[in-house]
Amino acid sequence: GVLGECRTTFYRRKLPLHFDALVVTDLASSIIAGSPFLEKNGFTIDFQRKQIQLPDGSTTDYTPTKKRLQPRIHRISNNLLRMQTKSTTVRPQDYIEFALPTELSAYPEVLLEPRYDSLPSAQMKCFEHGPYNNVAGYIRVPNISSVP
Repeated sequence: GVLGECRTTFYRRKLPLHFDALVVTDLASSIIAGSPFLEKNGFTIDFQRKQIQLPDGSTTDYTPTKKRLQPRIHRISNNLLRMQTKSTTVRPQDYIEFALPTELSAYPEVLLEPRYDSLPSAQMKCFEHGPYNNVAGYIRVPNISSVP
């Protein structure tokens, strides 16, 4: 799905390259710059020579990748998120917000697995373990039960 839009300028040496993009989930590559990017920045592709000519007149070689894409799996060691020391009541359909450790800020999703050995059985049904979206370094975990 589409998460948002991004407009930025990259520089190759001192040449500005303007980039307008949609931020989406599940891409095969981190960034895909297609025909609109090439046209807007004045690129010319010479398929026969496998070269790209830049607007400043310089050229760069490219070769199509023949490598098989490896799945992008990130392994993260355990990170313990502790709730504040005071007791918090989370009403049904409300949420509790956790600040993520700095080392997790680059990941769009984090997997939350509660410690069931520290929760009463009624509270185990309040929260799902699973992926949560990282929004500006925070995750929101909703109470999915019908009780506080």
